Amino acid sequence: MCTVILGTRVFEDAPVFVASNRDELLSRPSEGPKLRKDGEFRTVTPLDLQEGGTWMGLNEAGVMVALTNRFGAPRNGAKRSRGELVSNALQNPNALKAAELIDGLAASDYNPFHLVAADSETAYVVWSDGERMHFDEIPPGFFVVTERSFDAAHTEREVLLQERLGVMQSNDALGFDDFRGLLSIREPDSLDGTDIYVPDMNYGTKSSTILQLGTESYLKYADGPPNSTEYEDRTDLLRELGL
Repeated sequence: MCTVILGTRVFEDAPVFVASNRDELLSRPSEGPKLRKDGEFRTVTPLDLQEGGTWMGLNEAGVMVALTNRFGAPRNGAKRSRGELVSNALQNPNALKAAELIDGLAASDYNPFHLVAADSETAYVVWSDGERMHFDEIPPGFFVVTERSFDAAHTEREVLLQERLGVMQSNDALGFDDFRGLLSIREPDSLDGTDIYVPDMNYGTKSSTILQLGTESYLKYADGPPNSTEYEDRTDLLRELGL
């Protein structure tokens, strides 16, 4: 996943909100979110059918975890899959413990990444440059992370999203359609939009997720680029988790 918009305690009735796109090789197979039981906590996650990991998920304790790769270093196939980081983090009862678990791992075991963990009370980001882990608490508000965050490389995408989020907040335009619009910005043959399509690189936005947790929880999932794919209502999965 390469774009994550996390909103923590922005909405009075929804302390956790996330709008995100997964960018990946167009030929890489995956499946959408399903209820899974891989450890102590039941989870709802999509699945990377190539490596078996995931890029985003939620557990029955209300902990949300999302991951992006980090730009700048060539992928080392001998290292552990970053997809296992989300699954492991979700086997924790709150965001702090989830983030602390990741922060305690050896950075050199994984290719560089950014990971966010949030629950109704707190949110954290843990990121690795491949040599050491970095750990920070995320204050209430909107937080944007992409594969180029924390000085990995310059991108217009993060700047654009922060600007548009500021305008949306000032206009009280913060509904589902507004966030779908944010995730559907396409710059032809460029990585600066949110909805990526660069066929010469076999690369683009493979799926999109919009999740809200609170008094009116919902989960919407698009199995394809958000500007050309209808979102499916998968809120039934939240009900199965008891959320």
